Amino acid sequence: MSLADALEQAATELPSYEDAIRDANGDPERLLDTLGAEGAGSVLVWLLENALDAGEELAMAWTETEAGAVPLQSVEASALQKPARKVLRKTLHRLRSRGLEVATRDEAPVVARVGTVEDSFDRALLSPLDPRGGRMAYLVEAHPAGGARMYEAVIDDTRGIVDFRVYSAGRSKVRTFLKDVTARASTPMLEVESDELRAVIARAVAKQAKDNPVPRAFVEHRSQLRLDPAATTPGDRAHGHFGEIEATQDGLESLAERVRLGAVGPWPPDFGLLRELADDVKRHLDELGDEAVLSGEKQDPKTRDVLEEAAAALYGGDFGAVTAGRLREAAFVAWQGDKEEEARLCLMGAGAFASGDLRKNPAAVAFVEVLVAPFLAQAAADEAESGPGATSDGGHGTEGDL
Repeated sequence: MSLADALEQAATELPSYEDAIRDANGDPERLLDTLGAEGAGSVLVWLLENALDAGEELAMAWTETEAGAVPLQSVEASALQKPARKVLRKTLHRLRSRGLEVATRDEAPVVARVGTVEDSFDRALLSPLDPRGGRMAYLVEAHPAGGARMYEAVIDDTRGIVDFRVYSAGRSKVRTFLKDVTARASTPMLEVESDELRAVIARAVAKQAKDNPVPRAFVEHRSQLRLDPAATTPGDRAHGHFGEIEATQDGLESLAERVRLGAVGPWPPDFGLLRELADDVKRHLDELGDEAVLSGEKQDPKTRDVLEEAAAALYGGDFGAVTAGRLREAAFVAWQGDKEEEARLCLMGAGAFASGDLRKNPAAVAFVEVLVAPFLAQAAADEAESGPGATSDGGHGTEGDL
């Protein structure tokens, strides 16, 4: 349902505000004038409970004005359904990111500003980690000459800043672009605190790979970014929310299953190291014989020992710390998607990887299985094609391979 249609329905259902709603003719800013703060809050609550998408559209529009901050803060979150509470939290976060001091519900709404709302245009969007460990990021701020400046970055915790671009445009055009990227199902973006995104970027550039020079645009604009690697990242926020989660064997097995299903990871190391890892695993499996199975119920203890040794070698150093950080960031994404159990599993895994005790960590073994499986499958296919008298059932696949 469009916002205009939802407001028309609200006018019918809320006769005391009928004239004020229709006088605004669907314009969010005019609604604030015709309804007043109390009426605006009541209409917003009705929309959030009866036409959630339209309610979110109206609430987000109101975050762009000082007047809109008052009814947004007046809404009693505890009286809303869970999806509506999530929308309200998102809008209050937006107000904070724009420099507004958001009052708690039991205080009178206070709108304390850093400068003016017109001068404050601060947004930060971050995508979930892709399977290789990369992320897309957008940081938007007011341009000193007017309009907005937008930084676009591709970042990776092992390669550093992969790509970096800077754009200047009018605020309306930037808002339209950000609305578009957040709506794309193929590349979902999460809104985070701008300081959190700056911390993510700072930590990535601190690990810039020698064979991946820092992009020129990043060098030119680095001083404007105000990077602080010590600031809290989204993953740190998730860790603070859930606290320390003690690792259990059942929990790590559950995380391992998520890894095998592709819901988490696999976040490989650089190709050279991955190639060496796959060759090492293949050599050991070949020594165990053709019946060795990489994963599944038929995996024998000797194969498990090989994979545990490989996991300890891969994750026992810096790459284990990187993977722990990525698991915390994955926990944030799961938490924001209302997948709290998955968030806890990721945080449990992060603690286990950070500890360095990986020999009996089933999640670490699962990562190795997923990382080396394509190499082993390709080696088996190559041997089947080239070897004299070779059969098609060679190699070491997962259980169920023919």
